[in-house]
Order: sequence, then structure tokens, then C-alpha cells
Amino acid sequence: MMDYVSPKDVMQEAVQLAKRKSELPARDLLIRGILAGAFLGYATSLVFVVVAQGLPPIVGAILFPVGFVILVLLGMELLRATSLCCPLESWPGPFASQNCFAIGAGCISGI
Repeated sequence: MMDYVSPKDVMQEAVQLAKRKSELPARDLLIRGILAGAFLGYATSLVFVVVAQGLPPIVGAILFPVGFVILVLLGMELLRATSLCCPLESWPGPFASQNCFAIGAGCISGI
């Protein structure tokens, strides 16, 4: 029994994810990008509140990644993930994404 995922399986899953992302309407991407920016803003504000209360800075450093966990769990879009997955969609063939610009524009709006 294998207790790890092979690199080939990881790559196939990433390609499938990229294809699903490229088929999303621009409106959905715009909403996801804006919400991603809002959630990261909330996480940053939470860190400032914690540090202002006199708690050690390590508490804020532990709390900030909670914003990224929320983004992943809710399926929000960040430009970092999209800039990797969008070209991956056409792998191993020619670059054929028609919606790549809309994906990037929707995600940039949330940064």
C-alpha cells in the first residue's frame, strides 16, 4: 500500500483543476478575487488587533495564515495560484486557454 501520491497523479490533478478554473465565468472569478482580498484584509486586521492588545508578535504570526486557510477552504482565487494553473491547463499541448485573461483580471481585482 502506498502512503504517498505519485508526482504524475499530482500533475494530472493540477491539470484538471486548471481546466475547471479556465471554464469558470469571468463574473465568478471577479467575485472570488474580490472576496479573497477581503478575507486577507480581515486576517491582516486581526493580526494588528492582536499585536495592539499587547500579545507577543508570534501570536499574530500564527493567526495570519488562517486567512490563507480560509481562502483554500472556500475556493477563492488569488493571482498566485491562477498564474501557475492557467498555463498548466494546456499542458502537454499548445497554449489554448481562451479565458486566461479573464481569470487574471478577476484575481487582480481582489489583490
